[in-house]
Amino acid sequence: MQRRLKGATTLMCLGAGTVGAAATTFLCPGMQTSNATEANRQALVPRPEVLIGMRVRTTTAQPAGGSLVFTVRKNGADADLVVTIAANGAAGAYAATGAVAFAADDLVSIKITNNDGANSSAGIGSVSFIWA
Repeated sequence: MQRRLKGATTLMCLGAGTVGAAATTFLCPGMQTSNATEANRQALVPRPEVLIGMRVRTTTAQPAGGSLVFTVRKNGADADLVVTIAANGAAGAYAATGAVAFAADDLVSIKITNNDGANSSAGIGSVSFIWA
């Protein structure tokens, strides 16, 4: 039986992906591309787990017209683990902490919303989950 070490991290790399102006897209663990349809980017949680953090790295600054928001989703609903990169937010690392408990067979995804109505988002370098 395979066991995961306590405090393990799931890394999802997007390269220099962006989110279109005033758009929302979805990402899930193990996928390197996002999709506008959440059902295409939901992952099944195999056993009870607690997500205790999320980290996001951007490769360029977020445009001045609005924020870029990463929200953990549980079974198609927003959870209380959110990373917000403000308008004009510099390229770099951003983090959120909290706790979202998942049962076996729950679905997990990340909603990424670009609130700038005129420009594509900052370049997204990577997204990481930290599990308890």
